Amino acid sequence: MFASSLLRRWFVFSTLLTLLPILFLGVFSYTIATNGIQEKVDEGNLQNLLQTQMRVEQLLKVLEYVVMQYVSSPSVNNALNKSLTTTTDFKEINDLSQGLHNLHFFVGVQDAFLINVRENWYIGNNGFGSNLKELADYESLERYHSMTNNLVWMPDSTSSPEMGTLNLICKVPLLNFSAETRALLILKIKKSELNRQFLTQNELGNLFVLDRSRQAVLGDPNIGELSVEVRNRITEKIASLQSRNGNFPMDWEGRDVRIHFIQSPQHGWTYLAVQDAKKSTMEARQIGIFTLASCAALFLLFGAAALYGSHWMYSPIRGFVQFLRSVLGKKDEGDVKDDFADLAQRIRHLMNSGLQMQDQLTFYAVQLRDSFVQRLLAGKITKIKLLEHLSAMGFPDAWKRLIVLVVQIDTLKNTRYQERDNDLLLFAIGNIVGDLVDPMKRFQPVSMDNSQVTILASEFETEEECSRWALSIAEDIRIKITEFLGLKVSIGVSRSYVDLVDVSSAYQESLEALKYRFQLGSEMILHIDDIQLNRTKKTVYPKQLEKGIVDAVKLGHPERISASLEVYLLHAIQSNIHVQEFQFILMQLIGRLTELLYDSGLSAEKVLGDKQVAEHLLQGKSLIEWKRWILDEIAIPIANHLRDERESHINRITEDLIRIIDREFESNLTLEDCSARLNFHPVYVSRVFKKETGFTFSDYLAQHRLRIAKKWLVETDMTILEIATRLNYANSTPFIRYFSKVTGVTPGKYRKDHMQW
Repeated sequence: MFASSLLRRWFVFSTLLTLLPILFLGVFSYTIATNGIQEKVDEGNLQNLLQTQMRVEQLLKVLEYVVMQYVSSPSVNNALNKSLTTTTDFKEINDLSQGLHNLHFFVGVQDAFLINVRENWYIGNNGFGSNLKELADYESLERYHSMTNNLVWMPDSTSSPEMGTLNLICKVPLLNFSAETRALLILKIKKSELNRQFLTQNELGNLFVLDRSRQAVLGDPNIGELSVEVRNRITEKIASLQSRNGNFPMDWEGRDVRIHFIQSPQHGWTYLAVQDAKKSTMEARQIGIFTLASCAALFLLFGAAALYGSHWMYSPIRGFVQFLRSVLGKKDEGDVKDDFADLAQRIRHLMNSGLQMQDQLTFYAVQLRDSFVQRLLAGKITKIKLLEHLSAMGFPDAWKRLIVLVVQIDTLKNTRYQERDNDLLLFAIGNIVGDLVDPMKRFQPVSMDNSQVTILASEFETEEECSRWALSIAEDIRIKITEFLGLKVSIGVSRSYVDLVDVSSAYQESLEALKYRFQLGSEMILHIDDIQLNRTKKTVYPKQLEKGIVDAVKLGHPERISASLEVYLLHAIQSNIHVQEFQFILMQLIGRLTELLYDSGLSAEKVLGDKQVAEHLLQGKSLIEWKRWILDEIAIPIANHLRDERESHINRITEDLIRIIDREFESNLTLEDCSARLNFHPVYVSRVFKKETGFTFSDYLAQHRLRIAKKWLVETDMTILEIATRLNYANSTPFIRYFSKVTGVTPGKYRKDHMQW
């Protein structure tokens, strides 16, 4: 069973090696051939369509030329200004009729009319007429007369591309564009005759001609009338191609067709050829059948060779498999199909088990060492257990003094990192510390409370020597972190201790030292003994400086806010206060700024969102970070919302005052009365209104009444006295004086000049 299985696999593999090149060669040949055929077919169809376009346009140009010769003849020009009659002007009418009759010698010409619009006579196939209303196209004469171009091809009112006529409209005089149209020459050509002469070429498929307005001018009667939907789809597709000629596939009422088109610039017409897609791909299908037959023959030939070669090449493999059975014995195969697969599965399983066990042991060892150091720093391990586990975990077991380094990232702002990268950055910092410090002079670096903590094991006996050594290592760590990660960090250094159980106290000392970055700045290495506080100096809360910040926020001046906040923070840190007291001062400032929102009736939650104010204040930040956070997250947003509220308030006052004027302009309005109704002082209302509109209250009221007076003068028959009285003037004299001063004319003359008769 195994032998036959391997043989089948070998045969399948050999067959695939021959099948893939054959398939690739067949597909490649078929693709190249079909693409080439399609390109030749498209190119030929485009040339045929171009010839059809040239033939149609040649006929149209000849007709245009003949018509232009006729309307430019002396007989036509002499008759334009005459009112012809059959009794007195028979010779002229006969000459004009003979000229029109000569136009019938061209292909498809059905009728020709010379229509004198000014003198109300016409000449056509049916003779002379002295009343234009007798014409069948009389309703269309107005439309022809209003055309902008003097020579236009226009289909008749029928929408059928094979029925009706195609009309050539010529306005006379032809060359004088500024002159009035005196006459029209209308030449009617049968669409059916044009279709028979030019659009019955089977090699192109079905031909159509569309004008600028998507109407079918000409069309092959064998395919029927084009629907509006089909015409819109065709024109939209042509517009998307942005080309004057080309082709594209299309679904035409359930069958696949290929549309070839040419857009002619002469009349704005589009020439279309609709060809069945099956006809254009017939040769490609024949090539495909031949290619498929050739590939099948090659596949059978190479398949037979692969079968013979598989038997021949499998002979040594069969002997090797039988040898393995005799040596190892036959195992329980289960789903295994051959001995090679069974052997490979056993080796693979053994290797995977070993690698997984090694990875798990490494992971658990690192986790165990991290957990041990974290519990040690938290003071949760007794001295007896410490000595038992040190050597087993690979930690130093001989030292003179121990010291703790705590590394904290100053800020992630203006770096390529974000807050979510914090844990990964602490892990990277731990790796840098592990590479810089000898493993026998440190414990496992661990991450705790957004900090990276390392216990150093010193060989120095004195506190001074141990501190110098630790500070040197801390400086190397800070430089490497800046170099490799591009981060600003600060490092807290504890006092040195002899006993390992005192490490938790050393850890708290390092954290305490780091809190004083708010006084000393970022990128600092802070030793706990260097932090000296002057507790004798009395701390005074800077209320005046706080007032300066509050006033700047009220006025909405960002530069003044930033400057006042910087002075406030510098004053606070120069008081040499404890970091916790400094945080309380900042909390009071933020509370005072938030109070501004409540005083203005605004919601602090709506303005500030869900910012964790207490959390930011309790974190040990540098002075620059605290200033940036208070400025960007608290002070500036509050100032912006106060400014927006103030501007909205001013707009409401102006809008309400304008609304009162529009509604009550006929009454005795005063600024004091309106201000009282708005519950504001008149001086404040006047200042706000002047700032928003550019007018004082009295000027705006007078201008509004003047606009109403102009309207009444033109649209009503009220007397000037009545208008003056309704607009609250004592009599007409001051009204007339003000009206004349502003407009330059008296009310009576204004009414006379603007009255609509």
